[in-house]
Amino acid sequence: MLHKFLVFYKQNKNKIIVTIGITAIILAVIHIVNNNIRNSIKEQDERELENGNQEIEKTYNESNINNTAFNSSSSLINGKEISQDSINNTNSIVNNFLKNCFENNAEESYKLISNQCKNVIFHTIDDFKQQYLNDILKIQNPKFEIENWIGNTYRLKIYTDPLISGNIEKIPFTDYITIVEDEENEYKINVRDLIKQEKINVNRKEYNDKIEFNIINRNVFMDYEEFEIKVSNNSTEDIIIDEKRYADSMYIEDDKQIKYGAYTQQISNPILRVSHGGSRNIKIKYYSKYNTDKEIMKIGFDNITICYLSDDKEIGEKQLGTVEINI
Repeated sequence: MLHKFLVFYKQNKNKIIVTIGITAIILAVIHIVNNNIRNSIKEQDERELENGNQEIEKTYNESNINNTAFNSSSSLINGKEISQDSINNTNSIVNNFLKNCFENNAEESYKLISNQCKNVIFHTIDDFKQQYLNDILKIQNPKFEIENWIGNTYRLKIYTDPLISGNIEKIPFTDYITIVEDEENEYKINVRDLIKQEKINVNRKEYNDKIEFNIINRNVFMDYEEFEIKVSNNSTEDIIIDEKRYADSMYIEDDKQIKYGAYTQQISNPILRVSHGGSRNIKIKYYSKYNTDKEIMKIGFDNITICYLSDDKEIGEKQLGTVEINI
C-alpha cells in the first residue's frame, strides 16, 4: 500500500505541489475576505451607533421645550394663583431638565434631581437612566405641557408631536414633578410623583420599654405616603407588629381625625415579626393622596402581638392593644 502511494507521489509530484499551493492561496484569500467583512460590519455598527446617538439629540425640537408653558396660572385642584416669579422659575428649571434629558445628557439631568429624590428613588445615576431617562427618550419628536397642580407640584405631560406623527390622539408620558429648595439654597426637581421627603426621627417606647419605635422618614408621593420605621424589641419574646387580620389596623391619622390604612398586601408576614432582642427597619405605605391642606398627626398600630416562647418554640400569644405615635 505504501509502495503504491510512493509510486503515485513520484508520478504526480508536480501536480500535488501545485494543488497544495493553489489550495493554500485560496484559503489565504478566504481568510483575508472574511477579515475584511468582519471589519466592515464592525465599522458599520460603530457608524450606526454614532448615528443613533446623533439621532437621539435630533428627536426633539428645542423650541418645543423653550415654549413649554403653563396651561393655567391657577391650581387645577384648589384654584390658588401662582406668582409670575414662581412660573418663570419653574419654567427655567423644567426646561433645563428636559433639554438635558432629550440630549441624553444624563449627568447634567441628574444634577438637577434633588437630594430627596436621590435618597428615595434614584440612588445612582444608573438608577436614573434605567428608571426615568430611558423611558422618556423613547418618545420621538416630543411636545410638552406643564399644568399647575397644587402648591409647588406640577403635572408634566410629554407626547409625540401630532403635526409630525399624524396621530392626533395624545398618549402622554405623565409625571408629577415638584420644585424644592435643597441644602445649598438651590432649586431642584423631584420626579416620579415624589412630593417630598421629611426627616422625622421621633422615638417612642411602649410596654415598660420592651418595644421601641423610631419613625425615621416620611416620603410623600402623589397617591400615597411611605413611612420608614425602626422597631426594636427589647423583650425576651418575639413581637408581631400586625398579623393583618383586620383592615386598617395599621394606619396614619390626619388633623381631622381621618385614618388612612396601610398597603398590607405589599408587606410579607415575616417582615412584621421582630425577634426578641432584635430590631427591624420597615417601610409601610399608606393610602393617602397628597393634599396641601392635610396634615398627618399620628401613626397607629391596633394589633401588636407578643409571642411567648419556650426553647424558641411559640407556645402562646397575647394582644397588646393599640399604640399611637404623634409625629
